[in-house]
Amino acid sequence: MEANVFEKMSTKELETFKLTYKDNPSVVAIVDVALIQRKAEEVAAAVKAKFADGIAKLVGKLPHPEDVYNIYMAWREVEEQDTTKPASEVTITDSSPILDKDGKITTPAVSHVEKRHPSIRVSKWVVELNKGFSVQKSSGTTTTPGTSKRAILVSKRNVANPNNLEIVGNYRTGAEACQHLHIEPGQGSANLALTKAGYFLEPMHEGASFTIAKQ
Repeated sequence: MEANVFEKMSTKELETFKLTYKDNPSVVAIVDVALIQRKAEEVAAAVKAKFADGIAKLVGKLPHPEDVYNIYMAWREVEEQDTTKPASEVTITDSSPILDKDGKITTPAVSHVEKRHPSIRVSKWVVELNKGFSVQKSSGTTTTPGTSKRAILVSKRNVANPNNLEIVGNYRTGAEACQHLHIEPGQGSANLALTKAGYFLEPMHEGASFTIAKQ
């Protein structure tokens, strides 16, 4: 029996089915796997719901600047100074020297010395405002997001339920999607690179907003 048959069954139906065929070890094993996956999905959904609720409550307490239309958050690796390590002096060049036609320096370089801690890479939430929006003023004070004929909806196969797709995000172009998903398209098509990486692409309709999901 195909395991995906159980996807349409409720948890109670799965438990009843398991009890009905309790003398068939193969069926019991398949149902047990389905129940474990179902429980994992329920836990994951609860965690996501709690996370989304927490974000909504946090944002709801903040003042709303008139020119902010969306908030984009991505969990990504960034470079920061490790303040637990001692700082050392680093020379920072403010402007390069100016040379004449003979290659002689007419204006020397300008630099200054700063104390900086060693750099480390850490994973953290990165917040950007109005991400993916091309805002255009219309008559009056109304603002609307821009759109693009190359805009795409990017999805990926759900690990727990391979027959289902989950949305990754809406992007103005395949190149933008590659950038946010850390995919190197090289000299070829960005959309082709996304497809080879296992993503599914669909054209976006006119007037769509671009809200990019966690990387």
